[in-house]
Amino acid sequence: MTDSTDAPRPTSYLGIDGVLLRRRSGNLPARDVFRVAQYARHFIIWSLKHCDVRWLSSRCQAGDARDVCEALRLAFALPELPKSWQFIANIPAARWERKKTDAMDLSGDSYWLDTDHGEEALAVLTANGKTDRAIEVSVDRDPKDLPRATRILLQPSG
Repeated sequence: MTDSTDAPRPTSYLGIDGVLLRRRSGNLPARDVFRVAQYARHFIIWSLKHCDVRWLSSRCQAGDARDVCEALRLAFALPELPKSWQFIANIPAARWERKKTDAMDLSGDSYWLDTDHGEEALAVLTANGKTDRAIEVSVDRDPKDLPRATRILLQPSG
């Protein structure tokens, strides 16, 4: 990814669960299952500076970013999303019906951050020369996975 202001910005498709939300342990009610991952806000802000960001999650499959805001609000266990997080409502959600790859512009410069892309989706990316653009992120496995993802995104694209 380049930092040139004249260069077109890549699109970054962001998953939610396991990417920005970390699963809590134990038997918890469904709304208390997640908490906001360490570095999540910093990562989103960084991504917005360097990419055209789109939510790509089953949480917002219908293309409504309000569902992402609600998921984060629940993870904070607050009656409303904190003011310092309200900017996420302006990030558009990618709409898709059967496959997440249907929502992606595979002809352009893009990255897809998710916990499990799935074999079928990886095959679609491979067929479009985008295999290296699938970035697996799991804040459940490693709380510092978002800084690792940032380092990958900073590498020059080929």
